[in-house]
Amino acid sequence: MTEQYYKVPVPNGYRIYFQAFNLAGVGFRKDDAIKAFSGSMVELAIEPEPTNKKDENALRVIALKKGWFRTKKLHIGYVPKKLSAFIAKENVSLNLLPRPKSMWIGDGGEIKIEIDLVGPKEGFDKKLKGFSL
Repeated sequence: MTEQYYKVPVPNGYRIYFQAFNLAGVGFRKDDAIKAFSGSMVELAIEPEPTNKKDENALRVIALKKGWFRTKKLHIGYVPKKLSAFIAKENVSLNLLPRPKSMWIGDGGEIKIEIDLVGPKEGFDKKLKGFSL
């Protein structure tokens, strides 16, 4: 079993909107997830995926790996369906940034990636605090 923790600071002017949840679908993207978290610190981003047949509100999480000549995008998972639906319903802006917390790889090859979603302090609404997965 391997577990890595990340201490990525919350950017100035931002706060945690949704704290400590596991990405969905990581098991289908194991190789890219492991590549994304190996080496230098990983930068994550969110991209809407409106053509997703299973979730019209799908938000995929991608890792941006900077190389010498270009930045490679690795799709590593999704914001859980219940949370992406809540984000769409509450019309939370896509100024949300994923912040890595931990990655766990089990002896049998299972993998979990835990993140926070942070957003601008001025855009935070108290009703967002009531959400739980």
